[in-house]
Amino acid sequence: MRALIFGTVLLVAGPAFSGQAEDVAAKAAACWDLPAGIGQLSKAEFDVAIDDTGFVTDATVLDHKADSTATRVFVQSAVRALLKCSPYKGESGTIRLTMKASDIPPAKGPIDPFK
Repeated sequence: MRALIFGTVLLVAGPAFSGQAEDVAAKAAACWDLPAGIGQLSKAEFDVAIDDTGFVTDATVLDHKADSTATRVFVQSAVRALLKCSPYKGESGTIRLTMKASDIPPAKGPIDPFK
């Protein structure tokens, strides 16, 4: 009986976390400063743990080949963006999300404070 209830809870919670994952990835993309020279890397998938207050407590990259410095820099910059933009709205728990370099908004250029 417990297994049946647990399975039902997972089925009900699944779509909610899916929408939350998209919201978290979109918000983090706005905070993402992608380092120059790693444009050939396009995306990384993460399991991200979020606490009751909406802050990221852990992030684990799932699809990576850490054999290159560029890959490590790409993944680390994505995690920095996740941390920088928290807190996030939604349920606490672990969500699976994909961070894509193509989701980063284009730069608007520098602001000249000496007008």
